[in-house]
Amino acid sequence: MKWNWGTKIALLYTAFVGFILYMVYMSFLQDFDLVTEDYYAEEIKYQETIDKKANAATLEHPVKAQIKNGHLTLTFPPSEYSIKGKLIFFRPSNSEWDFEHNFESEDQTVNIPLSSFKSGKYLVKFDWSSDDEEFYQEITIIIP
Repeated sequence: MKWNWGTKIALLYTAFVGFILYMVYMSFLQDFDLVTEDYYAEEIKYQETIDKKANAATLEHPVKAQIKNGHLTLTFPPSEYSIKGKLIFFRPSNSEWDFEHNFESEDQTVNIPLSSFKSGKYLVKFDWSSDDEEFYQEITIIIP
């Protein structure tokens, strides 16, 4: 069989259409995790978060995170009062590994065992209060 230029163009066009259909099929198999399920409700409450961030920006010492002795140790700024709040550990690559940790501490430190984590990158969202002042801060940590 002799291949003329019309046959070659038809084969090229057919291969291109097949490739595009394959890519569309593969895109339907992808799983996209949302950052939050109720995005619009979170957006409305975001002004509170902005105010808490402004409070945290005025602190002399931000929250510090260290990994030692098989624990993630979070050290909060010195205060005369006890601190209480919520930690949200957000895993950008897989929402199934996200979790929350509520805490109340007299000595300004919170310890979380590393067994609670999978290895990788986490965005830690601190939402805490001390003496009727509320604060919010975010840091990125890498769990080995």
